[in-house]
Amino acid sequence: MKRFFGAWLHGAWPLLLAALLVYIPLGGWKLLYGSSGGDDPATRAYGAAYPVPGFAWVVVLNPEGVSTADGRLGFFDSCLIGYRGAVREVTSHHSWYAALSRDTLVEYQAPAERDSVGVLCPDGALFLLPRAELDAFPARTAERSAYESRLAAEVRAALAGTPRSEAQPVRETIRWVEALNPQGLESYGYRIGFLDACGLEEGGMVRALSATSQGMLYTYTPHPALGFRGIGIPCPPDTVFLQHGSARNYF
Repeated sequence: MKRFFGAWLHGAWPLLLAALLVYIPLGGWKLLYGSSGGDDPATRAYGAAYPVPGFAWVVVLNPEGVSTADGRLGFFDSCLIGYRGAVREVTSHHSWYAALSRDTLVEYQAPAERDSVGVLCPDGALFLLPRAELDAFPARTAERSAYESRLAAEVRAALAGTPRSEAQPVRETIRWVEALNPQGLESYGYRIGFLDACGLEEGGMVRALSATSQGMLYTYTPHPALGFRGIGIPCPPDTVFLQHGSARNYF
């Protein structure tokens, strides 16, 4: 019996470790000191709120998943948080998990004027962020505000010119970019504001427009046969976006 138990434990310990690595963060808002229990947002104890300085991929940790305007994201699915959104700490700085981990559990609040569809994270999405990254959010958001004003002026000047290159096809299935059209855009009934994320899709065409202090500006035209696919908000015709480095990496 002892030999059998030892063999079983030897084979099962990777699964037990993986379960703990998932269970401990998920229990952050239920079990840790300084937090209240329950999956209902009204019963959660919150910490500080932080503005989101730019779009980024995160992993959903809501055990039952979260709903978007046109679908559902399950546990451990990826979604995009966006500029002008916010995150709020769910666990206490004084909890034993916070003391042992470099990550902190946060809840997302989507921008009020932005619909969460497809892979765009909705309100209430829970995920982990590195503590150092979260602490840098306020300073990065202040930098983004200055960057936004400067970039908008450069984009307006570039749009007064003509494209500098022949059209190139988008070869990736989808690539997320920040739309830089100063007046915003409409896509299938959804509003895309300045620096909101949208998706370039395979088969569309891009043209180099003008160089800026931050990189090269491009314009995008989707393939005419493409329609709304429910994976997020696609970039519409005449979307302007910024490419850092060589376009050969992406097109």
